Amino acid sequence: MPPPTFTTVSVGTAASHASPQLLQWSCAGQLLIMMRSVIYILTPALGVNFDIDSSFIGQPPGILIRDTEPHLRWFRTVIELDMSETHRWASFSMHPSTNSIGTTSFTWRDAAWSPPNISTHGCALATLSSNHELGIWTPNNNYLHGEWSKAWLIYGTLDAY
Repeated sequence: MPPPTFTTVSVGTAASHASPQLLQWSCAGQLLIMMRSVIYILTPALGVNFDIDSSFIGQPPGILIRDTEPHLRWFRTVIELDMSETHRWASFSMHPSTNSIGTTSFTWRDAAWSPPNISTHGCALATLSSNHELGIWTPNNNYLHGEWSKAWLIYGTLDAY
């Protein structure tokens, strides 16, 4: 008999590169899945007694989870790479490297969790894009399944100098 499968999660996009950083757990128990242009933040709904209807049971087609096994529910939040807010480095330099493929095709490159309770509503998330844009993201209200917004964009601060 195969071991029990408690949950599976299917994401509908490809990863930008192979790295162990594409899958990370935070101190608060949230799972980060970094893909090409989307970061998924999944929070297991363990012991949560409010708004359980907004969670989902991960079960992609072709994988059968038996009814006798417990089902792990997840809350999901998505952070998309906003192409409209990208910094155009080529406008500051005539060097050919500022107009390379990496500066026109943007992807998420890395992300790192903060220590717990660094923001008002839990952890913060630092992200780095292929365009060398470093951002700090925090949850607006509910870190379980609420929207995360960009609290600080580093290049904007550096650009002022």
